[in-house]
Amino acid sequence: MDMGIAGALAASLATSALLSMLLNALPAAVLSRGRDDPRVVWFRARGAGRWDVRGAACGLGVVAVLFLGPLVDGVWEGVELYRARSASAAGAGLRFHGPPDGRAEGADVNAAPDSSKPREAATDWRLLGRCVLASLSDMDDAVQCPPPHDRARQLIIVRDLVAAPLLEEALFRCAVGAVLLAAGASPTAAFWLDPIAFAGAHMHHGWRQFRDGAPLASVAASVLFRSAYTFVFGLLAMHLWLGGPTPAGAVVAHMACNWLGPPDIARVIRSVNASRLPGSAAAVCAARARAAVVVCAYLAGVVGFFLAAPRLTAWASAA
Repeated sequence: MDMGIAGALAASLATSALLSMLLNALPAAVLSRGRDDPRVVWFRARGAGRWDVRGAACGLGVVAVLFLGPLVDGVWEGVELYRARSASAAGAGLRFHGPPDGRAEGADVNAAPDSSKPREAATDWRLLGRCVLASLSDMDDAVQCPPPHDRARQLIIVRDLVAAPLLEEALFRCAVGAVLLAAGASPTAAFWLDPIAFAGAHMHHGWRQFRDGAPLASVAASVLFRSAYTFVFGLLAMHLWLGGPTPAGAVVAHMACNWLGPPDIARVIRSVNASRLPGSAAAVCAARARAAVVVCAYLAGVVGFFLAAPRLTAWASAA
């Protein structure tokens, strides 16, 4: 058999095994029970369809609360980006919709424009949505405003938002977490041990940076930050997996966190510093309003997470 075909077959079998493990994963509460236990049989017979929807909603809700600050900041940044692009297009004499100079469809192009009618720029909702999504996303290489039609970037999006969450949750939660519990580890011990393996699996990015010629200090700082962030996310994923009936919450949270990336604290600092710069009264007021709203949203997100996460996981696991 050709080695390329054999490799593709092996990768397909491994992927199928991981996906099967994910789709047939049992709640952590019943991992110690036998396959003939009534609860195990009932869980598999029902397919946990309604529970999966609840779990997915729980994961999305937990991330939305925890990332309230980055979400508010990203939407604000996207609206400002859209306004800047709109102003640039208007200055260049461009319009997003309709003929130039406010003429009606089918009017004589040689006729003078009707100055009695004010020219109103139509809102390009597609461009506004793209700008907001681009500002929310941490995937700078894959998402731009407007997005380029590049197959490689599209594959990056599929890899980071579909393949990685499914396979990593199947491996690190449904396999590593399940093995830890089956080996006798307590849920608390598994909660702390599993993210260590998850963080360690992301350290290879440092080798790529070092191979590309990055300074050793920069590589070390990058690896330390990435390991800390992935460890914290691993704790969140384990909380959702241990507290929910299926891995759906952890998978959806993984997708959302891969899209958002770490909170952009540097952008928050720039917003706070911009509110202190001299300028027109309107500009200073807008800068101060953004800084105040974003900082309050970050604080509300952290407090809201500790209040909402236990309630959401309890709701997701309710029969």
